[in-house]
Amino acid sequence: MLVLSLFLIGVSFAPHRGLTHSLLALGTVVWVTSQVFPLFVLAVGASYLSHLLADAVTSQGVPLFWPWKKRLSLSNVGV
Repeated sequence: MLVLSLFLIGVSFAPHRGLTHSLLALGTVVWVTSQVFPLFVLAVGASYLSHLLADAVTSQGVPLFWPWKKRLSLSNVGV
């Protein structure tokens, strides 16, 4: 529960589509969820991943491989 609290505090100070939109954050959220609420780990992981993919479709993209600054954008896929 302490790790979850620290993560939520850190997220409140992070810019949107920064660290929180990376595979590192996805892994952290899935790991913490598996420790605290194991029955919800699949739902939380799928939800977080779908959020990352939805933001990746925009022209701004997401820093999926943070701390690497390059943003992944799928806005031109299929065009």
